[in-house]
Amino acid sequence: MFTRYLLRRFFRLFALVLLSTLFVYVLLDFVGNIKVWLQRDPKDVAEYYLNFVPNIVYLVMPVNLLLSVVGVVGSMARHLEIASMKTAGRSVLRITAPLLAVSVLIAGAMFWTTEEILPDANHRRLELAQPPTEQASKIRREKQKNRAVVVGENATYYFRTYSARSQRGHNVIVLKFDSLGVSERWDAMAMDWSDSVWLLRNGFHRTFLPNGESVGEAFRTASLEGKVSEVPNDFIDDRYSPDEMNRAMLRKKIQSLRRCGEDTRALETQYHFKLAGSMVGVLIAVIGIALAHGAIRGGLARVFALGLLLTFSYYILLRIGLVLGETGVLSPLAGAWFGNAVVGAVAVVLLVRSVKL
Repeated sequence: MFTRYLLRRFFRLFALVLLSTLFVYVLLDFVGNIKVWLQRDPKDVAEYYLNFVPNIVYLVMPVNLLLSVVGVVGSMARHLEIASMKTAGRSVLRITAPLLAVSVLIAGAMFWTTEEILPDANHRRLELAQPPTEQASKIRREKQKNRAVVVGENATYYFRTYSARSQRGHNVIVLKFDSLGVSERWDAMAMDWSDSVWLLRNGFHRTFLPNGESVGEAFRTASLEGKVSEVPNDFIDDRYSPDEMNRAMLRKKIQSLRRCGEDTRALETQYHFKLAGSMVGVLIAVIGIALAHGAIRGGLARVFALGLLLTFSYYILLRIGLVLGETGVLSPLAGAWFGNAVVGAVAVVLLVRSVKL
């Protein structure tokens, strides 16, 4: 009975806060970009914000959890409901266990969202944000500089630049793999799609033998017919931002870049943060419970202010951790979890103090 009562109050407030923040976020973004949207088809604008909503919900979820938990627990504390149940022998943890369980479920939902919904939604949103011209498409393509593209199980392609429109790449490395590792490598100034075949121009070809030796020869033109099965359509995925990829896509890109000797620390940090970022809601809920339990002494305004301060401090620590992981000061794993570790320690201390009160 009490669990239903508590969760009903929580979800009412949670829905109100979520819809309010969502409305304000969309309104501010629309007003800030109104000059752009007035020149676009209303269908594009509607589709843009439809794909933007999952990302907004993901971003504001920790603050929504904090406000909802503080609102419910603080109200119960001020009306002496928590004091009455503690007198009856219930601990703070037992009283608020349903809220903690809900925060864990929300964290799982956030992680699922980053894997299944956000990549495609962010990809489409970023496409719609560009002017509907071929020039805009070219801008997005040119941002793929210095990246390797894995397009098959047995080949990795590395381009300094690649144009999907002209089907031509420059400063190309093609690595072909077999069960033993790299079996062949082509280094070429250019690669063109001609007569349904990839042609490499002005480069060097190496063949790696099972005994560890290699043989090579220079070429003016070399055909990859029969060597690889990829076609230009396999190269047009322009997802270069971690926000447009799930963990499987990031892992595939990291492996590809490693094969080409590229630095992957930034992508590895983002890979680990996909999980770490989803867990923050649980920590924020614990902080909210610990702070709101003392609302009868300090007032809800003070609790809200302190909770928001800790939440935004987490975002600062999060950014610091990501930078440390991307630059190599910390390992990618440690950098991704740095903010969670600090805020988690604060949450545990506050909860322990709250239980003792």
